[in-house]
Order: sequence, then structure tokens, then C-alpha cells
Amino acid sequence: MQQIENQQDATFGEIHQPVLASRLRRFAAALINIVMFNALLIILGFILGLSGSNENGIDEDGIASIAALFGIAVYVAIQLYFMAKHQQTLGKYWLKVKLVNYKTRQPLSFGRYLGREVLDMIFGALGLPMLISYGMILFSKERRSLSDLIVSSLLVSAK
Repeated sequence: MQQIENQQDATFGEIHQPVLASRLRRFAAALINIVMFNALLIILGFILGLSGSNENGIDEDGIASIAALFGIAVYVAIQLYFMAKHQQTLGKYWLKVKLVNYKTRQPLSFGRYLGREVLDMIFGALGLPMLISYGMILFSKERRSLSDLIVSSLLVSAK
């Protein structure tokens, strides 16, 4: 048996396994994103509503629609910035969790990350797929959601 002279040599061949993000951090990151999205819609709706508009010929429903579209655009821009720069949404960035490729444990490509976020938005809009996804997070050993399975990702601690 060969003695290892340097401890650094002993760890050279080990594969680093990232630590799974806790269920609480995972749900909190999603909640931050949801709250931010709704807050933007409310704030922009309020600001545009105060700017008045019966004078401009736009009715209240028109203002609400403009506020909603603008709020969605601002939210998407913020999230795209964080995904491109940090490979995380704002909620994941604040809570120090990140998505990695399930097989390689390397960061997800921007396209794959974006696809996963779009899937989550679709699942949220449909309701039942999101409930199934949250159930999978709660009861699966690896805490992977339905969208994680589809795009082959895993949420890990970014520390």
C-alpha cells in the first residue's frame, strides 16, 4: 500500500458533490420571485392609474393592461439579467441557490435555464402541474421538480 505524502494529492481524484438546496430555500426563492412579480404589477398599475387617463382617452381597463404588460416586461428583464449574469433568478440569487446540470453538476446553459423558467411559468398558470411539481420537491429524495426532470437540472446550494 502506498502512503500519500501530501493531503492535497489525496483529494485530487475525488468528485465534488454539491449540496442539495433545502426545500425551504427552494420554496422561499420561488416565493420571492412571485412576490416581486406581483409587486411590480401593483406598483406600476398604481403609478399609471394615478397618471390619470380619462383625459388621454384611455379607459381604466386600458391602463391596467398597459401596467400589466409593462410590469411583465420589467420582471422578465430583471430575471433575464440575473439569469445571464449569475445563472440564477433574483430569488435564487438572494437565497444562494443555483441550478446545475443533473448529470455533469455544471451550471445550466442560458437556453436550458430559460426553458426551465418558462416551463415553471406555464405550470404555474395551469395550476395542477405546479402542484404536482411541488409535491415532487416535497417527497423526492433529490428534491427535484417536474421542470427539473424535464430539463435535467438540480437545485444546489451556491455557497
